[in-house]
Amino acid sequence: MRKKITLLVAVLVGLLAFGVACSTALSDQPVADPHGTPEQQWTWWRETYATKDYGQADLASYRELSNIPQCGMEDGSTSDGYERICEWRGSVDGNHTGTSYVLVSGSKVLEW
Repeated sequence: MRKKITLLVAVLVGLLAFGVACSTALSDQPVADPHGTPEQQWTWWRETYATKDYGQADLASYRELSNIPQCGMEDGSTSDGYERICEWRGSVDGNHTGTSYVLVSGSKVLEW
C-alpha cells in the first residue's frame, strides 16, 4: 500500500511540474523570459517577437519600457477592444500595489 501511495505522489508531482513548465508555452501570446531586469526582459521579447514573422513588427519601435504608453485600464481594455500595447505599473497605477506588466492586445507578455 505504501508503494502505491508513493507512486501516486510521484506521478502527481511530475504532472504538476509538467503543467508549470508548459504554462507559458500554452499562452496565446509569447511571454518574456522571467530572468533579468524588466528592461532586459522587454528587450528580449521585442527582439524575439516584435517581428513581421509574428505579426508584431509595429511593436519594434518601442525600444524601452519608458516608450510604452500607460494602460488606461488595468486590463488594457478600451471601448473598442484593447490597446495595441500598454504598460501597467502596479506600484503607481490603480491601488498602488500588485504587479507591473506589459500588455499586447490585452495579453500579458511581461510581468515584474
